[in-house]
Amino acid sequence: MGELALKQAKYFDVILTDGETLNCKLLEYGQYDLLVETEMGKILLAKHAIKYCVLEKSED
Repeated sequence: MGELALKQAKYFDVILTDGETLNCKLLEYGQYDLLVETEMGKILLAKHAIKYCVLEKSED
């Protein structure tokens, strides 16, 4: 379900376990990692490095 939600969101923020935030677009996903496109380029992102994902920001 998580990968489907990321695919539907198009762009989302990933907060990594070290606190870094990446704005991403999901390209592909596997059992252990996500292939995402960021400002830096394409990144193979290990799922265990992700703390959480923000699919939609509130406008407050």
